[in-house]
Parts: sequence; structure tokens; C-alpha cells
Amino acid sequence: MLFEDISSSDKLEKAANAVVDWKLNMLPLERYAEQYEYEKMILAVAVTHTTLTLKALQCVDQRLQDYFIAVTIVCILCRQSMHSLR
Repeated sequence: MLFEDISSSDKLEKAANAVVDWKLNMLPLERYAEQYEYEKMILAVAVTHTTLTLKALQCVDQRLQDYFIAVTIVCILCRQSMHSLR
């Protein structure tokens, strides 16, 4: 619709600027959506792997399962505190 009336170079420039501005405003949302998909895939793999590990450790020794959970929580909190500084 912006490009229907481009009778002057000024109108063409305004229309092109509007498209560029729109794209620049949409870019963060597109990157977020892409990043979100990767995060969902990683989380699915991590949950599956963690669940299988916990079941295997439970068969061996309950204390190992508790240790695994504690180490996992400490790793997550450590990474979170490092990234919160950014």
C-alpha cells in the first residue's frame, strides 16, 4: 500500500524508510522467536536426559540421585549468577 503512489522521489524515500523502520522493529522479535525454539529443544533434551539419569541413579543408590540433583542445582545457580551481571 505504501508503494501505490510513488509519484515523487520524496514519497518513495518515505515509503522505503517506513519499510526499513518496520523491519528494524520486527528484528528483535524474530531473533527472540528463533532463540526460544533453540531453548525449548535444549530443555527437552536436558529434561529427558536428567529423568533417565535420575532413574538410573535411583536403582544404584538414593544418595547418588540426591547428589546429582544438588550438583545440577548448583550448576544452574552458578550460570544464572554469572549471566545476571550482563
